[in-house]
Order: sequence, then C-alpha cells, then structure tokens
Amino acid sequence: IFRRRWLDACVDAHSMLKLDLTGRNIVGFDPADDGEDKSATADKIGGVFTDAEDWSSGKDELVQNAKKVWAKAKNLNATVSYDTIGVGAFVGGYVDEQNQSAGAKVQHFAFHAGGAVMDGDKPSDPQNSKSPLNKDEYLNLKAQAWANTARRAMLTFNAVTRGQPIKPEDVLSFSSEMGKEKLDALFTELCVPWWVESEGKKRVVPKAKLKKDLGVKSHNLADAVIAADNVNFKSSYTLDYVY
Repeated sequence: IFRRRWLDACVDAHSMLKLDLTGRNIVGFDPADDGEDKSATADKIGGVFTDAEDWSSGKDELVQNAKKVWAKAKNLNATVSYDTIGVGAFVGGYVDEQNQSAGAKVQHFAFHAGGAVMDGDKPSDPQNSKSPLNKDEYLNLKAQAWANTARRAMLTFNAVTRGQPIKPEDVLSFSSEMGKEKLDALFTELCVPWWVESEGKKRVVPKAKLKKDLGVKSHNLADAVIAADNVNFKSSYTLDYVY
C-alpha cells in the first residue's frame, strides 16, 4: 500500500515545499488492552505529524490509557481520533468522563475502521473521474483511509522529488524532530500491510494473516497515523476537518 521511498520524501515535506499547512490538531489513538498488542498514539499538529509512540499495558489499563491520551490531547488542544474496534469502543465515554470531571472540552472522533466507506458514490481517485466508485473499490473505511494516506504520500513524493504541483491539503509531512529511530519504526509499520481482495473489493490484509505469514503482531503506530490522518471523511458521526 505504501512505498518506503514515498514516506522518506515526506520527512519535513512542508518545509521542502515551502508550504504552510493548517488543520485541526489531532491525536490518533490505537488502543489495546493486553501485553502482546500495544497502544499507540500519533500527533498531527497544524497539518504535520510531530510525534508517535507506543507502549505495552495490561488488560486492566484501558481507562488509564484513555486518560493519558485525553491529557495529551488537552495539552495540545487536539481532537482524539480513536479506533472503535474492540476495546476502543469505550474510549469516547472515558474522554467525556474526563471532560466532565476536569471542566474540559476535548473533542473525540470515532474512527470506525470496519464501517462503510465515505462518499461511496464518488470516484476513488479524486484526480480521475473514471476511477471506480469508493463503494466499489474499498471494502470498508479502513481500506479507504489507508488508500487516502498512501495517495497523499505518493503525491508528496512526486512534489518533493519531481517538482510536480500539489495542493497543501494533499501534503503528507512528518517532522524530522521525531528522530530517525522513531520515523524508521513508523515507516516500517506503514509499509508492512498489503492489499487483499474481499467480496471483489480492496481490503487491508488482516492482522491475523500478518501474524501468521510474517510474525508481525500488529502495526499500532501505523494505525494511529491513519486514524489521525483521516478525520476529514464526513459522516453523521465525524467532525469536519478544516484545512
């Protein structure tokens, strides 16, 4: 889905292209509740990914993890975009509880990865009106979101390395201040999954197959990035993402 050279070109891409990016501050959150799977966050501040981290926790620490992410979002004046699959279904409630007890207004967005695609009747490639419709191309929102972020990585690569024009809202940029080790871990995770076909549509390879075929337990950092990068899909349960 992603090519490593695309992502390498995204490091400080906004500076390389001399573009000022804007947008709602987002903390992407991929929650977990056992020792094998890790929780992860990715911070997208002013249109640029500035940090990402993952950590192990026990089955009884979901509330503590949600509180940690709430505190981070409050400090960054950010919205929490969280994966609702499994234990993530309760994150929004925990954020609301913290808001109530602290008199805060941290907003949250339920990124329902297994849900229906957004803009189902629109072309899957915004630059190609003859491309398949979203509802015919992607099995679910997760597939559509991974494709959306990968498309932006490709467009950014073409802009940085080939001088092709790009809209500010299409730029995918990761701050070099994250550090080489962290960027390498993040980019490696993004490059692991591939497309599989399900019901004649694109689907991100299931994590169970990743673990069986490659021994990869999960790509939590990558999922946090995808959750943070795709709050712009509009539905009855999304926040509008304004560039």
